[in-house]
Amino acid sequence: MTSYNYIILANSNTSLSKRFHVVVGGYEPGFIKKGTIEETLNGHIDYSVGSIQQMENLIIRVKHTSDDVNFGSVADLKTLFSLNNPNGTPSNVITYTDHWGVSHSIYLIGSFEQSLLTTTIDGVEAVSLIKITLRFIP
Repeated sequence: MTSYNYIILANSNTSLSKRFHVVVGGYEPGFIKKGTIEETLNGHIDYSVGSIQQMENLIIRVKHTSDDVNFGSVADLKTLFSLNNPNGTPSNVITYTDHWGVSHSIYLIGSFEQSLLTTTIDGVEAVSLIKITLRFIP
């Protein structure tokens, strides 16, 4: 099976489709989450089974301004993350093409955590690590 050194994230109408590099140390593929446990006011456990969810955590290495039209910038990733309308065009459903070229429908959930790696804060020389969480749509 052929693998690629990037992933692809695209919005639902493919008006924005970009490649991104994932940092190997920040790649947590295919973890499964189920249920939640909360403590009630009287100290008892409230366990909600809920659905079983397939998820992935990624740390993406991205330039502030991409010098390759195929690769996304920080602004591109923020735009994809900020989609928040299930009835909009594009909607908040993202197509994630993994390192093996397999496409999945996902939501980007959680927080958008960005840390700068360089002393330059903008332009093609500025590089950041951005943590994102993917929630697969069954």
